[in-house]
Amino acid sequence: MPHTTLAPAPEDTGVARALASDPTQAAVLALPDGRHAAVIGAPGTGKTTTLTRLVAARLTRADAISADGHATVLALTSARTAATALRDRLAAAVDRPVPGALARTVNSLAFQVVAHAAAVQGLETPTLLTGGEQDRIIADLLDGHETDGTGPKWPAPITAVVRERAGFRTALRDVMMRAVAAGVEPEDMRELGDDTGRPEWRAVGDFVDEYRAALTAFRATSLDAAELVAYATAAVLRG
Repeated sequence: MPHTTLAPAPEDTGVARALASDPTQAAVLALPDGRHAAVIGAPGTGKTTTLTRLVAARLTRADAISADGHATVLALTSARTAATALRDRLAAAVDRPVPGALARTVNSLAFQVVAHAAAVQGLETPTLLTGGEQDRIIADLLDGHETDGTGPKWPAPITAVVRERAGFRTALRDVMMRAVAAGVEPEDMRELGDDTGRPEWRAVGDFVDEYRAALTAFRATSLDAAELVAYATAAVLRG
């Protein structure tokens, strides 16, 4: 995958800098269809400007709008605020009416894919579990384990006091989401923990089993953010 590194302009010239011809931006704009590229640069070097120009250039083509009325290019961001700001920039840069939003979050697109797949199969539309709801489920499970003396066998450093902290729940949720994104199942985590001498991984694997059961009881069609992307990816691969 080719890499293009954007360098900051010698001086900040505002809008003029954004519109100035830049060889590294030109390299991105000249990428042929079907190619992947990583554009790397520090804040203020023009990554968003380059993306805006790339989308605007793609939308000048004759095939910019598909036969069923959708734009054939879409910019994705990780946060809703960034998507909103990018939509405004794209709207100002694109000199034609375009159906739908040109910038969305990854989760927003994933949810649309999953909802469409469910509708095609005649299934109930899933709902996205909020971070607060997910944290509450994790906290309730940990509290229940402490009260009943059940649950995973956490290694010595991860004491009951540690497990009470919000920071531990955040770290646990992050590990769980990364495992889903990487396709690592609870049994895989237990095997990895045994093979590498990391008992905390085995404990996480046991916890995930209980978490999934609790999630099903909480709301049968709920998905957290990592599961949402995994389900969307599987739906796309299924066609």
